[in-house]
Amino acid sequence: MAEAALLALLYAQQFSVQLNTPINMCPIEFSREACMSGQHECDWHAFVQNTYHPVTRELTTKKIIINYNHWVKLDPVHRKELMYHELGHCALNLKHVSTIDIMRPRVYSTHKDGSNWDELVERMKATQ
Repeated sequence: MAEAALLALLYAQQFSVQLNTPINMCPIEFSREACMSGQHECDWHAFVQNTYHPVTRELTTKKIIINYNHWVKLDPVHRKELMYHELGHCALNLKHVSTIDIMRPRVYSTHKDGSNWDELVERMKATQ
């Protein structure tokens, strides 16, 4: 899992530079769990786990959790898209969209050859 974590960190750093956005509040963790507590289903790819103060209910921490079993099945282009998607939630507070976009849930929008990557990142920048 160490190699996966290094690659995820590389993608996170690229995200930070491309979108001019700090990512220090978005630590990344991998899990091999088939089902995660609080998830609606067991077929999960990744999610942002928010922690709230028990009294004030203010957001205190965020953490990106990636399903390692899903990650290893992805090609590099779609691993990067998965990271950008979760960082979109964590660092930019973006919501899901229904169009062909990095923020579309559970369906990868990037062509396998990555030929539309720049266009997708530009769309993401425009939503900031």
